[in-house]
Amino acid sequence: MRICPRGPVVYCLYVGNFEPIVSINPVEASFYGLRIHALESADVDLSVETVARQHVEALRPITPHGPYVLLGYSFGGLVAYEMAVQLQQSGEQIGLLGLLDTPHPGFHGTLSPEELEVARRVYRADRARKYWTNLKTGRIDRLARDALTLVGKKLRPLSWRMARVVHKALGRKRLTVSPEVRVDTMWRAYRPPQFDGHLLLIRAQGRDAEFACDPTMGWHKSALRGVDVKFASGSHESMMAAEHAMQLAAVLAPVISALAPKPP
Repeated sequence: MRICPRGPVVYCLYVGNFEPIVSINPVEASFYGLRIHALESADVDLSVETVARQHVEALRPITPHGPYVLLGYSFGGLVAYEMAVQLQQSGEQIGLLGLLDTPHPGFHGTLSPEELEVARRVYRADRARKYWTNLKTGRIDRLARDALTLVGKKLRPLSWRMARVVHKALGRKRLTVSPEVRVDTMWRAYRPPQFDGHLLLIRAQGRDAEFACDPTMGWHKSALRGVDVKFASGSHESMMAAEHAMQLAAVLAPVISALAPKPP
């Protein structure tokens, strides 16, 4: 993506999401974008662990040894997290593990029964307030989009399971699925192991209110050396867009700059 021999090497997951930020040259660093090439393949066993392993193998020729700098947005944050765990297990150091608006996939499982009830109540109230605001202001387009997104998230896992059952019953060996279904399936199946390091979590300010009870979005029980939470403008969907790139770059710049090699 962008090469600078004087700064640290930063691996971004995934390449398309980070282009607006890199284009404004936030720091003196070399940015490399990683991408998943097998999301639409017939490999139904694709997992966060296998994808992370493939990425670790891909970055070794570029950066044989750490400390490694990994940034991941949304699902890319899960893969970056697993990469950090695998690199540590091989004896490497992690200079920075940064997750951009990536909730812990077992977030609700990290809450106490009381916290879980509060989170669900807050989530329902937040959804109702957004729907009512869109309806009252005549933004039927936003109301329809939010409703379709919610329904899609609920139906994707069910439709995938049904498709696999039908596919198996027909005796077919290959099953092609959409990238969205594949990502959703991997997300739900992933159980993050503990990471012996410090984690940077940058949250979108417009994120769902259900995470108000836990600023770390569930990661405080996985990152053994603590979680540093920062905020950036925009919603989960828009925080990486061009209109918010300058503000997000301002959050990332001092963190990445601190990793630059010190002059002798």
